[in-house]
Amino acid sequence: MRQVTIESPINILPAGLIPEKLQIMTSSVKFLRLDSEGFLFTCHIQENKCNDMIKFLKKHYRQVQKGIVKVSHEGKGIILVHGVWIRDGKSELRARALRAIYRHRMFFLKPHEVIGNSLRFTLVGDSEPLAMFEKTLRDVGMPYQVRKISGFEKSADSAFERLTPQQMRILRLAYIEGYYSVPRKISTEGLANLLKMKKGNVGEHLRRAEKNIMDFLMTM
Repeated sequence: MRQVTIESPINILPAGLIPEKLQIMTSSVKFLRLDSEGFLFTCHIQENKCNDMIKFLKKHYRQVQKGIVKVSHEGKGIILVHGVWIRDGKSELRARALRAIYRHRMFFLKPHEVIGNSLRFTLVGDSEPLAMFEKTLRDVGMPYQVRKISGFEKSADSAFERLTPQQMRILRLAYIEGYYSVPRKISTEGLANLLKMKKGNVGEHLRRAEKNIMDFLMTM
C-alpha cells in the first residue's frame, strides 16, 4: 500500500464553489463530501464572524441552486456548507474530473482540503490503482502535482488513528452538526441525508468509531 498526496489548482473546482469572501476569512476548507452531484465542506473562522458569514452565504451564494444551501455551525467558529451544483457546460466538464477521484480502488486518508490556491487530497491504495488514477486525471485534462509519496503505515498511538477515513468523516460531521450536543441537535437520519448514505450505515459507522475510541481509552 502507498500513500500519495496530490495537489490541483483550485480552479478545477466549479466556479464560485468557495466564495472569495469565505476564502479570505479561513485558512483551510475540509470537504466531507465532494462528488459530481454536490458537496459538503467545513471551515473555521473567528467565532464572532460566524453569524455575519452565514447571512452572507445565504444571501449571495450563487454556486448552489436556490433553496439547497445549508449553512450551520456548532461552536468554535465552525461553519458547514452543503449544496448541489448549478448545471452548466463548464461544471459538467469539471464534474468529470471529480468522478475520476472516486472511480478507482482507493480511499482518502484525510478530507480534501483547499489551502491557498490548491485543492489537496491524500489517497491510499496499491500501486496499480494509483497509477490508473493518475492516468484518469490526465485523460480528463485535470492538472495536478504529486507532492508526496510514501509507504502507508497505520499506528495505534492515537485513538483517532484507529478510525477509518469514513468513520472520521462521519464523526466529524456528527460533532459539527450537534449530534453529541445536549440536547442532541441532529439525528442519525439527518446525518445520513447530508452524506447521501443509508441511515443504518451511518449509525454503524458511528458505533464502530465510538467503540474504537473507547477501546483505546480503556486500554491506556
